[in-house]
Amino acid sequence: VSREFELLVRVAPEITDAPDDAVVDELFNASFTCVASGRPSPIITWRRVESDGSVVQQVTNEENKTNITTMPLGEREVTSTLTILWVNASDGGMYSCVADNEAGNTSASATLTVHVDTSITFPPDGYIVYTNEFTPAEFQCI
Repeated sequence: VSREFELLVRVAPEITDAPDDAVVDELFNASFTCVASGRPSPIITWRRVESDGSVVQQVTNEENKTNITTMPLGEREVTSTLTILWVNASDGGMYSCVADNEAGNTSASATLTVHVDTSITFPPDGYIVYTNEFTPAEFQCI
């Protein structure tokens, strides 16, 4: 007596290329890329997380703010890129890619640092400074 059967082996996801930290000037775009493999091919999602790993929010495609592109790289591997458009200071922090399939999940994180130009939000008002032409006027920012 013989029987035929199909053996399906599941392999938990592994992140084969983790996202790198990014330093971006305000109003520019920032991107993180994550590559994961497993069987079946994992699904990658993005989250904004606190330094202790707790989830702040799930990141999704949001018009004029975030764009997520995901592409298969074969039967068992997938790549996903999160792009944050026109970053501002509040976008800074830690972002995590999570690879998930029927056999398990894993994650990797990267930090976004946003450089913001210095600006004077409340300029002095009503001050008159007198100096001769060879003496500079000095102001102190606090």
